[in-house]
Amino acid sequence: VLKLSRKRYGGVPAMVGVLHTWGQQLGRHIHVHYIITGGVLTDDHERWVPSEEDFLLDVVRLSDEYRKCFCRKLRLRHRRGRLLLDGKLADAGHFDRLVSEHEWKRSDPGNADREGWVAYIKRPVRGEVKVLDYMARYTHRVGLSNRRILDVNDDGVTIDYKDYRDEDESGAPKHKERHFTTERFIDHFLMHVLPKGFRKIRFYGILGGPNRYAKLERCQELLAVDDELVGILYALHHISTYDHCPACSTGRMQRLLDLPATRAPPLGFQHGECYHVA
Repeated sequence: VLKLSRKRYGGVPAMVGVLHTWGQQLGRHIHVHYIITGGVLTDDHERWVPSEEDFLLDVVRLSDEYRKCFCRKLRLRHRRGRLLLDGKLADAGHFDRLVSEHEWKRSDPGNADREGWVAYIKRPVRGEVKVLDYMARYTHRVGLSNRRILDVNDDGVTIDYKDYRDEDESGAPKHKERHFTTERFIDHFLMHVLPKGFRKIRFYGILGGPNRYAKLERCQELLAVDDELVGILYALHHISTYDHCPACSTGRMQRLLDLPATRAPPLGFQHGECYHVA
């Protein structure tokens, strides 16, 4: 994205990616959600350039770039012995031929018989705030919330999940139950505990680097103080989507204290109280 943005617009957008590893039934479903602004800040910081069409970048070109980048890094990990392969893939020659075959296979969305790589990109269906709210739910959350645990006993654990393949009359996914034995539940839950030091959230472009605050301030100047996009840029960086207090729905939220992720709140810090800002 950054490479193609510089070629087309002469700058980079703001990007934030959040890793998501679980599905509704705690299965391994590893993927990354990215939010990208519909415009770029030029490299000289003199202009904000909005996207010219419905999308910031051509989807086919982006698919090709992603495929080539993925294949290069896959080959590099193989050469460094960081891939455990068996069968035909264990043969270095066969592996290189297979990767090279895909590396230079251009995407062709109009040909259903041709294998291609697809970069799935779409505008926010229900608006930017809804997308940010969805992303914020996964930034500091584990694979299962307490409210989804229906029962815990000597036989195991029963959880509630949404079956997106089975909808009710209104089109909403049906809620169903799944039972795990104790050992299987622990195994599924621990699949989503990231290694120590692993970064779950990554920032790029405008939001990346040591001078990100200066770039955000420059965007604010170029887009006007009350522009909605500026608020979205700041929300992307702080991962905070609440304009109002979630407890009373009237007071505005104000950051009072930053706590390290590995520490508990200090003694005397009260939860559930509303501090309204005039």
